[in-house]
Amino acid sequence: MQGSHRTRPTVLTDDQVRSISGSLPPRCRNADKWKLCYSTLEHGVSMHTLYRNCAGLDNVVLVIMTDRGAVLGAFSPERFEVQHGQHYFGSRETFLYKFDPEFEIYRWAMNNDYFVLCTHDCVAFGGGNNFGILLDEALLTGTTGR
Repeated sequence: MQGSHRTRPTVLTDDQVRSISGSLPPRCRNADKWKLCYSTLEHGVSMHTLYRNCAGLDNVVLVIMTDRGAVLGAFSPERFEVQHGQHYFGSRETFLYKFDPEFEIYRWAMNNDYFVLCTHDCVAFGGGNNFGILLDEALLTGTTGR
């Protein structure tokens, strides 16, 4: 993390923000309008708080920094809301990304329509044989499909 006690810590460098922003749909590319709605450092580790803070917000960019310092995440054009009955949502605009160390993006593979799954127990991106990203309810443990 970068920053100090006087400024909000950031996970992304300016170059990484530009990489993600350039991959977003045109209506979302203005990174100056990005708003932090949830951070484990500021809001604690709670799936409920994540959903509450993101309620009503479309075009969500999820940024994750692992305990090993890797940066990855996802974009969802639709708001994060618990879908009762294990229903997926999202669209072909949904994508996953990582910096390893260069920017890599994973767009819809057209295998299925399993874009985003929000439950009380997890938030997951992708589906089929493996989730692309899966975070547990405490947002402290997760897995990737690779």
